[in-house]
Amino acid sequence: VELNLGCPNIHDGGASKPIFSYHPEQVEAVLDHMEYFAFKRQRVGIKLSPVPDSIIKKLAPIIRQSVVTEIVAINTEPHQEMFKPDGTPALSYLPPDASALMHTGGQAGAAVREASLRVLRTLKVYLPDMPIINAGGNFTGQDMKGALDLGAAGCQFATAYLEYGPQIFSDAFNEIVGLNEGM
Repeated sequence: VELNLGCPNIHDGGASKPIFSYHPEQVEAVLDHMEYFAFKRQRVGIKLSPVPDSIIKKLAPIIRQSVVTEIVAINTEPHQEMFKPDGTPALSYLPPDASALMHTGGQAGAAVREASLRVLRTLKVYLPDMPIINAGGNFTGQDMKGALDLGAAGCQFATAYLEYGPQIFSDAFNEIVGLNEGM
């Protein structure tokens, strides 16, 4: 089970709802309700936003005392507004209770690479034994190697997959094998 505590795209009446990752007390309340999964011996992962280091410091003891078995770092950079070259919104959706398109969403891909590595480094300081899956800006074997060298247990390639298709996986794995053979 992976709980996405970093989703920036939940709206109510046109207003964005708070993002759990930025509110340690909300994270604690959610994780308190996850005991069922521990009882069932299910792995429980959480996906965090690119939160500041000060929030990671507050989240660490909550996570340590919870059923969380791994962390995915990070989700998208929240509340971004982007436009296509023709000026139309690049991110938009029509909420069920609104008559106008909403135009903010989460920025992903290469634009969040540095934030994903910062969160990974900080999590490894406060939760050194927790498996961390790096997500955000992974496109190459070099990207994967960089995250693994910082202590990531693995990497996600969501935006890369969306942009380049399944070939991205074999390209990245072939590249990292070549990088490791050169050591």
